[in-house]
Amino acid sequence: MIRTKYTVNKETLAILPARAIDYRAIVLEKQQTYHIRQTPLAIIKNACIEIGFSTLKGKQEAVKHHTDLKYKLPIPISIAQQIYAFPTQSILNYDCSWIFYHHIMHVGKLPSNNKPTQTTITFKNKREMNINVSPYIIQQQMNRTFLCTQQIESVFRSPELSPANMTKSNGKPLKSYF
Repeated sequence: MIRTKYTVNKETLAILPARAIDYRAIVLEKQQTYHIRQTPLAIIKNACIEIGFSTLKGKQEAVKHHTDLKYKLPIPISIAQQIYAFPTQSILNYDCSWIFYHHIMHVGKLPSNNKPTQTTITFKNKREMNINVSPYIIQQQMNRTFLCTQQIESVFRSPELSPANMTKSNGKPLKSYF
């Protein structure tokens, strides 16, 4: 079944580009595979706004600010839901796939038969996928995403961001709804 639109969620494992007439992305979830008319980048951009309350560009700027990363940035799509994704190459490249960090269990190299280096990603639910990117690149992106998660957690653990210390502009305490 082909869907017009897809919303990223806790079940999303990966978003892959497709070169098909009827759809532009393949979405892998824990138990399902979907064919989507949107591009992978459009799905990520929509997810940032719909569940992350910011634009992709805003999230990229925040990641750059809190880390020393400059390119192929991991994206905290939803910090509250711990949904982090990383691109396999430049997000402007049509062949860019998006892998969802917290679902990865193992990364391994596929034996190559005169093909470009391929990687097998095994997810925590034992689902596997092969991708035309080296294991080194995937591991580097995982390390960069880990750095991003740690930086975000350290910011949110800081005493200044404690709900008890937050106030409105009039000095009255903010009510915490989270």
